[in-house]
Amino acid sequence: ILPAMKAARHSTLKNALEFKRAGGIVLAAGALPEASDSIGRGDRKVSAMVKEIFPDGVTNNVFQKLPERDYDGPGYIQHRRIGFRDLYAVYNAPQEKICRFRATGKVELWDPWTGAVKQLPVISQGGGFTEIALPLTEKEIQLIIFSPGEPILASKSVFRNPYSEIDLDGDWDFELQPTLDNRFGDFHWPPTRAHIGAEIRQLWYCEDNVSDGPWRKVTCTFGPKFMRYEGMPSVSNPLKHGGKPVEFSWRYGIENDPGHQGYHGLKAHVHNEFIAVGRRKQTWNGSNQCSYEDDGAPFFLWTTVSTPKAMTAYALTGELKPAKIWLNGAEVTGCMLKLKRGPNALVLNYDKPGRAYFVVSRSNDVGIEAVEPPLVPGEQLKFKSAPLAMHWWDNPDVLPFDIRPDEKNPVGWYRFTSPPGLCGMTMKARGKVQAWSDDKPMTDKQGSFIVAQVSEKPVNVLIRIEQERGFYGGAALLEPIRLDCGTGKIALGDWAKIDGLLSYSGGARYRKTVTIPESGKVVLDLGEVATSAEVRVNGKTAGVLVSPPWRLDITQLVELGGNSIEVLVHNTLANHYTTVPTSYRGETTSGLIGPVKLILSSQSN
Repeated sequence: ILPAMKAARHSTLKNALEFKRAGGIVLAAGALPEASDSIGRGDRKVSAMVKEIFPDGVTNNVFQKLPERDYDGPGYIQHRRIGFRDLYAVYNAPQEKICRFRATGKVELWDPWTGAVKQLPVISQGGGFTEIALPLTEKEIQLIIFSPGEPILASKSVFRNPYSEIDLDGDWDFELQPTLDNRFGDFHWPPTRAHIGAEIRQLWYCEDNVSDGPWRKVTCTFGPKFMRYEGMPSVSNPLKHGGKPVEFSWRYGIENDPGHQGYHGLKAHVHNEFIAVGRRKQTWNGSNQCSYEDDGAPFFLWTTVSTPKAMTAYALTGELKPAKIWLNGAEVTGCMLKLKRGPNALVLNYDKPGRAYFVVSRSNDVGIEAVEPPLVPGEQLKFKSAPLAMHWWDNPDVLPFDIRPDEKNPVGWYRFTSPPGLCGMTMKARGKVQAWSDDKPMTDKQGSFIVAQVSEKPVNVLIRIEQERGFYGGAALLEPIRLDCGTGKIALGDWAKIDGLLSYSGGARYRKTVTIPESGKVVLDLGEVATSAEVRVNGKTAGVLVSPPWRLDITQLVELGGNSIEVLVHNTLANHYTTVPTSYRGETTSGLIGPVKLILSSQSN
């Protein structure tokens, strides 16, 4: 289409003429070109090209000059003439919908995944047009090719083929197939040789020496360190005056808050601020530093610091400092804190928004800035492992905060649902641990807990931790709980609804044996899959599916009688992303959702 301009470039008109000679249609909106970019008016080459492109001159009814539509039917369409073939790509058009194509000859369906070619029957053909019933569903790209040759006519049996179904419901054999190769620490820090399998990062939690609730979700390494108030709390007994727990991790900071890190997570560095004052703005500057604004609410934090004896400690603070500090009811000036033996009540008041840290340490050396060792000229670069954590993580000088100072022996109960085939688990905790699987005690072998009897189905796991002072909730767990799983059984559906598989990104093999009677054609319909499926029948590959409809023709692979069906399903990284601080999330639905069935018909082609 040429714009409404009387001057045109030689190169533009030359390309338009070549397009015209090749069978294309050229339109000029409003005016025909009269002048060129080199000569101006009176350019004979321009006149000759315009005459050949538009032999009838100006027309008032463009549509009369256009041929009939390439395609008459639903969906999206692309039509290309390639050599002696017409190629139509049809998408979002329903199966068996009768459509009209402006092409004739032999009609074929090309499979872009396998390269297979299948001739399609036509309903009618003549006058330069062909009618066919679309062979695939609206979820599939239909590559329909017209080539020179004779078509085959459709018979009524093509559209009326009796069939029967075999439902493959019930339990399937289930085995995890981990894929997250962590040799470079891409998915878990520090790097590990083994692939990352099933882990528990979030689990249910309740306090006190009872196991009947109330339960709430907690995350490993994150726990309550302060109580927040909108007014000055009572130093003697603040817990009876309300307050909201403030949780963070000494390793990762504030949960689900990328903070300075940026949208994509930690950026190989965890910043040391774990207190957020005010409302976080959803705008970012060039250095990926998020900002905070005043939310109008007074900000008071209460906690205690316990010591085995009287000592002098130091308050370490960043750029944003508390407006006021009270220790055991007395206001503190300076950074030195005179601590008595036992719990010491600490109150912090912030009057400005932002990110901050407040650490009570035996040493007044902050020591945050790490100095990289110089590179030796000519030395081969080496991988250097480093802790992905705040400076305060595992620092022996840092004194823990404690919001349960009056409890002599704090206890926490934890529970989760395991994946199928649980054999054991490995965990690191701050405190003495006991564990039960399906109400049976698990054997503790130096942090590795072995089940008394492997259960094929998912089971309930209960954990009791006599918590170290100040490490409550998820803070009692130093890292995710690693689960050792063998082959089990699972029902069709979303495996992410199982606690032990919520954060699992990888593969899982589903297996089932089914008896198939004599049939002309057998199609495996997986129903719904999240998000890819590799199918094997009797040990032979049937195909790989990455989009709906989740169907495969397995006629050539099945045998009369018993047949083994295996489906290897992989989900996405969205599940693993539940374990990292990021502003990007994804759909966590995973697995062979189903319903799964075999469709048997007398039609064999």
